[in-house]
Amino acid sequence: MTRIKIDVLHTCSNDGIVFDGRIDSFELKGKWVSLPVVGIFEMRGYGKIKAWRDYFDLEMFLKQTR
Repeated sequence: MTRIKIDVLHTCSNDGIVFDGRIDSFELKGKWVSLPVVGIFEMRGYGKIKAWRDYFDLEMFLKQTR
């Protein structure tokens, strides 16, 4: 990857859990690949991330890279 662009579409939080709906775009060998992603962050005190999980469709990513 030579460049990454992240467009956050939606963010919500409750009780130390943050959900992000976003589009992650990557430049691979001169071609842009875009992927819808849901990120879930478990927070601890002082704004630190305790756990970070991203959910996406791997097949959608692979089809764009072939």
